[in-house]
Amino acid sequence: MNILILGRTGAMGASLVPILAKRGNKVYITSRRKRISEMDNIQYIQGNAHDREFLSSILNNRNYDAIVDFMVYNTAEFKSRIDLLLEHTSQYVYTSSSRVYANENGQ
Repeated sequence: MNILILGRTGAMGASLVPILAKRGNKVYITSRRKRISEMDNIQYIQGNAHDREFLSSILNNRNYDAIVDFMVYNTAEFKSRIDLLLEHTSQYVYTSSSRVYANENGQ
């Protein structure tokens, strides 16, 4: 499977990536800074996943079997990209705990 990870540098993403890679998946990870892959089937894509143009470019360049999203979004930001993400994968998993702390306006 080709799997895109958004927000890998946090604790949850850092734990998931090696598991996915060891199972033979090709894992693509967005990172704001240049990083070197630890394994052959892990590829870093440098850029800010909060930037919609960057996100569109990486989604349009490859089909992903799954997208795992650890990013922190406010409600407006999430609404502005959810359709884009869903159009480019059959499996979208949003696991950020940030929504737990949103106020009643979703901010």
